[in-house]
Amino acid sequence: MTFSASLIFYILPMEPVVMDLIIPLNVSRLRQATINVDYSIYGLPGDHFYLSVIHGLLLGLVAAILIASVDSFVVIGAEHCCGLFKATG
Repeated sequence: MTFSASLIFYILPMEPVVMDLIIPLNVSRLRQATINVDYSIYGLPGDHFYLSVIHGLLLGLVAAILIASVDSFVVIGAEHCCGLFKATG
């Protein structure tokens, strides 16, 4: 659930790009990233839209993996404690 929710959240900025491929308009659609980052070291601020979307997607994936691993570690620790309490009486 965490992975699918973060994937949907970070893929949402690609909607205007996909809509331009499916139903092109004569006007530009607004491209807005979910995470505000600035990659304007070598150019204009709007030049790196795809880089910021990929960066946000990878960041969200790492965060989801981190949350899932910490959560599973807490569950395993609680199960271990319950097993020790049961074994000792």
